Amino acid sequence: MKRKTVLLLSLILLLGFSGCGKAEEDGRGFDAARSFAHFYSSTWVRETTDTLYFLGWSDHYIKYADKATGISGVLCGRPECRHNDENCNAYVDAECILMDGDRLYWMAVEFTDSGIQYVLYSMALDGTDRRKEAELPEGFIPSSTAAHRHYLLYNGWLYFGDVSSEIVNGEQILYNYVAAAPIGSKQESFVILKEETIDRGYSNLAIQFYKGDLYILTCEPSPLNEGEEYLLYDCTLRRWNAETDELETLYEDESVLNWSSELWVTDDGVLFNRNTSTTYGPLENRIYKYYFDSGECEYLFDNGIYGWANMGLIADDLVSGQQITDGNDGTYDFYVMLKDFEGNVLVDETYTLDIWGGYANDDIQDIFSIDFVGRDEEYAYYSFAAFDKDGTSYISLVSVALDGGGAQVMCTQAEACTEQWASGQIS
Repeated sequence: MKRKTVLLLSLILLLGFSGCGKAEEDGRGFDAARSFAHFYSSTWVRETTDTLYFLGWSDHYIKYADKATGISGVLCGRPECRHNDENCNAYVDAECILMDGDRLYWMAVEFTDSGIQYVLYSMALDGTDRRKEAELPEGFIPSSTAAHRHYLLYNGWLYFGDVSSEIVNGEQILYNYVAAAPIGSKQESFVILKEETIDRGYSNLAIQFYKGDLYILTCEPSPLNEGEEYLLYDCTLRRWNAETDELETLYEDESVLNWSSELWVTDDGVLFNRNTSTTYGPLENRIYKYYFDSGECEYLFDNGIYGWANMGLIADDLVSGQQITDGNDGTYDFYVMLKDFEGNVLVDETYTLDIWGGYANDDIQDIFSIDFVGRDEEYAYYSFAAFDKDGTSYISLVSVALDGGGAQVMCTQAEACTEQWASGQIS
């Protein structure tokens, strides 16, 4: 009862952490914050009306890009900083970047004499005022993971979700795990969900806050029964209320549909993605919707991409499908299919783009990730990530006009491995 009271007070008093940016709060007509919260991505991106902030999963320096001009660089407010060591404001060893109000946040992993310490840091959007926000309790984040780690800030609390693993009696055990830790207060952290899942095939977990409720989507393989030839998957949608501490199951099914990794909550239901199994034909990336009033789930449409594709699919009233083919001259044919939540096609185009601009395309290895990272009023945004033969990472941001007006490479930022910084191999 004490914990519930603390949570209720937090929801009322700690308004500095909104974490999920409702459209009615920012006046933009859509939910900007949730539109850029994608967990299965190789580039973390957050945005304001005029700027994108981004960090590649292998990078150490937070960058920015001006939406209007494409001007980009390292996000550091220190005058005359060379951005070449840990003293740079933009230097991080991060598992995510988050945004709340006028600050960026990231979860850092630090090594101490007693083990690993997870620390939440923040800084202003101009790269100044870097500060430590909180040290997470020991054991709050499991030591190993089987999927991407999910972080959310909401009303003064940090929420974490993952398919995690631990060794029990010499065997690896997987479990769906969601927990909450206070930021800027002395309340205690607690676990919302911890359930064992089997170690076979793909298991996924996604979380999203909407109007005081945390929605949790899990998808995991079912055990094969005797005589069964094909693997089935359990898909479960839960809702946890921050005031009552109640966790309820809204929907669950078992089918050949797999890889649920993205959800979007609306006033009347929850959209989420699932794949058809290649066992039964070409893989389709489908969108389903669970309706609150009926408790039923309905197949809506596919995202226009057949075969494996990046699964960061859903933003506010927008579903993306994307693929590329490599051109002979170092350019790429970039196919984009954008649909609204009714399944209406907004964009169905192939764009020929020189992704890496002035960089030596021959030295850049194949793109290892293309991610749909979010949308604003006019554009859908994508990240292209690659390495060259020397280990330098490249992140290019691409914008696609929602009205079909075309696509452009906004910027490319390169970050050399640690040994290369001193020699100036950095853009």
